[in-house]
Amino acid sequence: MKQNKLPKVLFLAGLTLLAIVVNFTTVSRFVFADEPESETSSGIDSEEPVENRPLSETQKSFLSQNCDSLKAGLKRLAVSDSKTRTYFGGIYETVFSKYITPLNLRLVKNNFSLPELTALQSSFADSRAKFSSDFISYSKSLEELTAFDCKADPSGFYDKLKTTREKRSSLKSDLESLNSLLETHLSLVKELKGSLNEQ
Repeated sequence: MKQNKLPKVLFLAGLTLLAIVVNFTTVSRFVFADEPESETSSGIDSEEPVENRPLSETQKSFLSQNCDSLKAGLKRLAVSDSKTRTYFGGIYETVFSKYITPLNLRLVKNNFSLPELTALQSSFADSRAKFSSDFISYSKSLEELTAFDCKADPSGFYDKLKTTREKRSSLKSDLESLNSLLETHLSLVKELKGSLNEQ
């Protein structure tokens, strides 16, 4: 009886993962993505990447004069990113604890061996841990950036801004990695369900 029920369990788990993957793939395009540089408002018009050259006096003046509004924007960003982290963290925890791990345990109990799913479970756990760690590092950097005196030291503020943006970009990569693992998991589940239906 257990083996007869297994394909249905796999199918339901696969459908749930599919819905989550589609949602993640759509949403994550806009989450933790790099913000575009405001080149016209800051007097930046060179073809050379902004990150690779020191600030001009015009740019320093721009940062100093707009320090308060920049900090207000950073505070709003911190609130928004915190909510996003809670959302994704909760979803990833649900996927891992309610679908990926139970599915592997059920396969073991039914004497099914699929090393790829076991390896994926480990990879997903590692990627979740990296996402959490990277977000903590990013949050600390964003907090330090918000507290930085951009009026007195615009160059130092900009250096800290570049570091924070790099950390934010790492979070985007973490999301893409987790999404890829979920897509792989769904593909493996579909293959397993197909092989079970043929038996």
